[in-house]
Amino acid sequence: MYLWGDTISRRRRNGETGNNVINRERAKEWFEKGLDTSDPEEKLLYYARALKSNPEYVEAWIEKGNTLLELGVAESASKCYDRALEIGPESLKTLTYKGNALFAASRYGEAVECYKKILSREPETAETWLNKGISYARIGNAQKALDCFDRGKLEEALEAYEKALELRMDNANTWFNMCDVLASLGRYEDALGCYNKALKLDPRSTSAWNEKGDFLQKIGRPGEALKA
Repeated sequence: MYLWGDTISRRRRNGETGNNVINRERAKEWFEKGLDTSDPEEKLLYYARALKSNPEYVEAWIEKGNTLLELGVAESASKCYDRALEIGPESLKTLTYKGNALFAASRYGEAVECYKKILSREPETAETWLNKGISYARIGNAQKALDCFDRGKLEEALEAYEKALELRMDNANTWFNMCDVLASLGRYEDALGCYNKALKLDPRSTSAWNEKGDFLQKIGRPGEALKA
C-alpha cells in the first residue's frame, strides 16, 4: 500500500510529474468525449483538446485522422497518421490507415509503398493485397495490379468489405473500394451501383466522379460517362 506522497515520489523517480499525470487524465477525458459524439466537427474539437493536453496521445492522433478521412480531408488525415507513426512506428494498424489516406488523396504510388511495408510483415492480409492492387491499377500498372488481385483473393476481399458495411453503411470509401473488386469480378452493374452509393455519401469527391466516368467508358457506355 502506498500513500499519496509515496506515489508522487515514485512517479518523479520514473520521470513523471503530477502535471504530466493530470494532463494525461484530462486528455483521456477529452478523447472519450470525442468517441462518444457522432458529430465529426465535435469529434475534431475534442481530439484537438486531448492532443493539447497530451501531444503524444497516439489514439487521439489516429481518431483525428479517421474523422478527417471520413470528412474527405485526406491530406490532413495523412499528417495525423504520420504523427501517430512517429510516436508508435511499429503499428501496422496506423500504417494501414496512412495507406488508405494516401489512396484517398490520389497519392497512389505512396500508398503502394505503405501497403508493401504492411505485407512484408503480414503477407497473408487479403485486403492489403487488394488495396495495393487497386493502387497499382490507378497508376496504370495493370500487370502488377492483377498479380496483387490474385494474391488478395477477390471473393475474400469482397466479403471483408461487405462485413465492414454491415458496421458502417455510411462509409463512402468502403463503397468506392468495392467498385474495383466488383469490376474485377465482372459484376459491372453492381460496381456501378457502388459508385452511385459512394457519390451519394460524398458528392464532392472529384476522384470518385472521375473514376466513375472512366469505368463507364471501359464498359462501353460513353454517353453516361459524359454525364458523370
